[in-house]
Amino acid sequence: MTMKAFFSPDYQSLLEQQNLSEFDDFWRLPKNWVEPPNERRGGWSGVTTTDIRKKCGETVTLYVKRQHAHTFRSIRYPLSKSTAWREYQNNERMRKKGFSVPIPVFYQEKKCSGMRAIMATIGINNPISLSAWLTSRTEPRDQDSTSKVLQNIATDIRKIHDSGFEYRALHGKHILLENYQTATIPKHYFIDLETLRPYIRHLTPRVRDICQFFRHTPLSGSQQEFFLAHYLIDTPSWAKRFRDKLLKRMIKKTT
Repeated sequence: MTMKAFFSPDYQSLLEQQNLSEFDDFWRLPKNWVEPPNERRGGWSGVTTTDIRKKCGETVTLYVKRQHAHTFRSIRYPLSKSTAWREYQNNERMRKKGFSVPIPVFYQEKKCSGMRAIMATIGINNPISLSAWLTSRTEPRDQDSTSKVLQNIATDIRKIHDSGFEYRALHGKHILLENYQTATIPKHYFIDLETLRPYIRHLTPRVRDICQFFRHTPLSGSQQEFFLAHYLIDTPSWAKRFRDKLLKRMIKKTT
């Protein structure tokens, strides 16, 4: 059983020209993994890249996530569903809310010796993870652009939380910066949205995300304070409670 494929209207003809018109075409692509596939409970999930060329000669890089028996169950999907489906839906939710996320161009599932799934997205131009970028920022002249990038990210994370969503995988490696070598203030993209979840609006999910972000991103103490100042802007009613909960959680995680 194969679900109907989703194609981006802007890219369907281009994909078909590259002989990428159905599930098996994507599945047969070379397995040049970006990193070793994630294996769990008898299934696996991994990402590869492939380049396609437009008629004008421009090359577009696709990131192709392939999954086999990498599933979840929920009240809505009691018989299991591919985790890539959840990521695809979350990408669409965040994109429609105005956040910068990878653009999906193809999604499909197929039952073949277990659930298989394909999600293809447009690659980000000349990307680097926020963690790697911060580690490279060693010169005093870098301070202004670093502060602006952190301010922009803090503002967007606050908007994600205010929209009622918890990221649940908020690591520096899951925020990519575009054209980092040439842009004065690189644009940021949120990736790996598989675990994004709606939540009832209270502080605990926000605290969990920010604690995770601080623990998994190479920020100095002053950079953490700068980030918090912009995340907590215009929140006099709960800023102190948030800071207290965050400090308590960070101490707990380091003991």
